[in-house]
Amino acid sequence: KDPYFRKRHLLPTPPENSSPEAIAALGFHPSIRKHNHSPALDVCPNGDVFLVIYTSNFEYEPGVSLMATRLRFGQDEWDFPEPMFDTPDVNDHAPLLFTDWSRSGRMYLFWGWPKMAAGAYPFQWMTSDDSGATWSEVHFPQFTSHIGPHARQPINTAFRADDGTIYVASDAEKTNSVLWLTKDDGATWQDSGGRSAGRHTTFALLKDGTILGMGGKSTDIDGFMPRAISRDGGKTWDVSKSPFPALGVNQRPSLLRLQSGRLLFAGDFQKRGNIAPAGITNRGCYVAISENDGVTWRVKKLPGTQPHEKPEYQNDPDTLGYSAMRQAPNGMIHLVTTMNSPCLHFEFNEAWLISNESGNTIDVDLLRSTATKPVAPNQKFEETFADGKIKARWSGTVANDGRFLLEGEGQWWFANGRPHHESNYELGRKIGTESFWRQDGTIAWRREHKPDGISVWTQFWESGGKKSESHWRGFKADVRARSWDRDGKLNSEAEFRDGLLR
Repeated sequence: KDPYFRKRHLLPTPPENSSPEAIAALGFHPSIRKHNHSPALDVCPNGDVFLVIYTSNFEYEPGVSLMATRLRFGQDEWDFPEPMFDTPDVNDHAPLLFTDWSRSGRMYLFWGWPKMAAGAYPFQWMTSDDSGATWSEVHFPQFTSHIGPHARQPINTAFRADDGTIYVASDAEKTNSVLWLTKDDGATWQDSGGRSAGRHTTFALLKDGTILGMGGKSTDIDGFMPRAISRDGGKTWDVSKSPFPALGVNQRPSLLRLQSGRLLFAGDFQKRGNIAPAGITNRGCYVAISENDGVTWRVKKLPGTQPHEKPEYQNDPDTLGYSAMRQAPNGMIHLVTTMNSPCLHFEFNEAWLISNESGNTIDVDLLRSTATKPVAPNQKFEETFADGKIKARWSGTVANDGRFLLEGEGQWWFANGRPHHESNYELGRKIGTESFWRQDGTIAWRREHKPDGISVWTQFWESGGKKSESHWRGFKADVRARSWDRDGKLNSEAEFRDGLLR
């Protein structure tokens, strides 16, 4: 395959790093807030890339909840985010997604309640068997072992070993991490017994069954990130110095086993404050591949990255912030970042990773789709519910950049036969009128996608009256936004420029 690399904005602005007044003016659900952080990412069995992230004003307030969005398979941009889950008056924190490809693609969503004063478990989880459309009740772990020191914050990796054991990464105490494990698909759980060599450690299973833990932050060996190896399922760890700079506050690296067998690691060349060990002269962010299970690495600078979201750190080198990374069955690798403005999504393949060229580094080009024409006939697809009723119809084609992209009309229905979602596509880009209905048949919102890149997003009350109307240029609010109360009275009128409330 030819090398492929693409950058996208992961979330719209607002809500990203925006005031409550700006978010409310655009009609977003009141649970959606300005600080969106600690991402969970995985690929659904239907090909969608699914993101869950906590949304807050401040990280540990009781109102922190989880919101979700997805990059639908064949679509060129992410959906707008929607509320996912909220425990009343409890901080819902640190989500982690795991698609269990060995068990028909069941998806797990783990998360924690780090500030609940009493009665909280180390984590809790839900499962989905329909690519995240619906979720089970909340499950709480029943431990059969002693539970050692821990923080109720999952990290960014979970995996199933060859013997069937599922391992789930979580922060432990202060500067280390733990692997929780289950040998019976979640019926019972154990503390693996050991602790890694850093907070936010990211893990991968090596070819011989040992477990590699990289970093993640708040510890170092001579200024470099620790590397931890366990040969007994996380009971004990052998720690050594890695070739990567140590990380600190607002940083979380990612480690991934690729389909080729290579390991892929993503991180920053420096800590916040532009601190790096002697000999590290690069700055910004990198991806690194290993052909020998992490013994040696080939490092490549990641283009298109951005600085920290806070103004006082924007003169520092670029950062991935908190990252999460997964590979889709079609080979595409998806890397997401937070603590930028806005959060970012990078999509690339292994051909780009192993190529010698860094490629285009001009941001406007990295954000633009490389698809310019179809190179295959348009194909039609259909999906039904278990009872045979129509669930979805769509069509798509292969573009000249090698990707499958939606082309033509897409329609989705509820199980009761009522329409759910309609949109038209041109090489994965939405065009014309997009509509989204509630299950009772009332219209929830419409979005008019214009040829010049402007869209108008109109939300409706259950009665059918307008709730809000806003104009967007790409993923940034632009020009006018208005909202109305249930009686049709104008509530607010605001002006935006490039995502900023004027």
